[in-house]
Amino acid sequence: MTSLQSANWLSDFDLFHQEADRVAPNPVHPGEPFFVDVGGGHGHQCIQLRDKYPYLRGRLVLQDLPEAVDHLPPLDGIQVMAHDIFQPQTMKKIDLAGAKFYYLRRILHDYPDSQCAHILQHLATAMGPDSRILVDEMLLPDVNASWQATLADISLMISLGGKERTKKQWTELAERVGLRIEEIHTYDLESKTSIIVLRH
Repeated sequence: MTSLQSANWLSDFDLFHQEADRVAPNPVHPGEPFFVDVGGGHGHQCIQLRDKYPYLRGRLVLQDLPEAVDHLPPLDGIQVMAHDIFQPQTMKKIDLAGAKFYYLRRILHDYPDSQCAHILQHLATAMGPDSRILVDEMLLPDVNASWQATLADISLMISLGGKERTKKQWTELAERVGLRIEEIHTYDLESKTSIIVLRH
């Protein structure tokens, strides 16, 4: 859960830019979260967003297990929260109900469908009417998958019981918890890595 990769998923992602731009001219209470990085490790994604959109300071939330976040240095403008993805979104220090975006980067491919449904159900319960879940994962093609994608899929199945998923499999997983795919933003054409946008 500790990815330190760049936030190039933002490239040409119009939906996110439009929602972020709405915050700038109409700022709301800074305690109301805009972006929650679920299982976000060292906070790289939140840091990228804070630097790109300074007006989101205070509205970016980093969540991960205590052992991942308890020893982090202070992250200016970012709220840090110890959280287990298999537990309901907590209301302890930060009200996360109705955040605009909940972001999961290369987490769900580590788990079988039953556990993914459990993770997504907790997020779906916390979502407001305008909330989205952003699933950042490889979108496996139905046919002619690259050997790299096939190898990654097999490795996940053997080591973790997880898998890379096709659009059909993502659709079925979303529907299992009462969600739907709103759009798919593929930002790496070679690997088919995409943002799969889920909403009620």
